[in-house]
Amino acid sequence: MDYLSNHSEKIHHPKEDILYRYFLEHYGQQKTMENLEQEHQELADKTKAFSMLIEMILQDAVVPQDMFVAQLEDFIVTQKRHLELEERQILPLIEELFTSQDWQYVESLWHENEDDPVFGNTIADRYKQLADRVRQNDAEFV
Repeated sequence: MDYLSNHSEKIHHPKEDILYRYFLEHYGQQKTMENLEQEHQELADKTKAFSMLIEMILQDAVVPQDMFVAQLEDFIVTQKRHLELEERQILPLIEELFTSQDWQYVESLWHENEDDPVFGNTIADRYKQLADRVRQNDAEFV
């Protein structure tokens, strides 16, 4: 949850929003891309709500199991749906149409150039266990 709250919501999604806005301005409207900024806000809201629920549990609050499971399942389904849309439709379209000049311009608008602390070249100490688990899962599915 920490990774999603601190990297995805604060750095990764704002970069994607710049990328998507640029695409829409220069390559026209794409139905699949029009609502991504709104979807990022929905993801941020769900991440915050689920983080708060976990924090309540860690503070010994009694949370009904069915409530926890429902919120967890909704959180996972929303995250997966979003990632699949980006990876299967949005990013291939951008990669197909963007020129090197497009990429240079978009990257110049990014205020944060932080390497991804889990998937990047330098793994942050606090995410080493998560990065190891992700790589282990990837190896199992190859």
